[in-house]
Amino acid sequence: MTLPPPIAPLARLLGRDEFLARVGRVALPLAVGEREALRALIDERFDRLVDGLVEETAASDDVHDAASAESFAADRLRDLSPYLSEEQLQRLRERLDARIAAWR
Repeated sequence: MTLPPPIAPLARLLGRDEFLARVGRVALPLAVGEREALRALIDERFDRLVDGLVEETAASDDVHDAASAESFAADRLRDLSPYLSEEQLQRLRERLDARIAAWR
């Protein structure tokens, strides 16, 4: 099954098989039940999501210092924000900021 581009990176970061098992069909926009299932999966795999985003940031050719890492991470958060709760988005932002700050 091919996932729509806006959701595919999130599925990859959380684990594609588990994502499909929990969220089910993937057609955008997500139904209320699908969004709830996704947010529950994000809570369960939050550390994996943080680690994956940090690894993506570090591996990006566009990242060459902490400032460019912050910019890259902000772009990724903007892309993922429609699928996260406000609380999840805030926690993710804080965790990424802390991890990137360690690069200074």
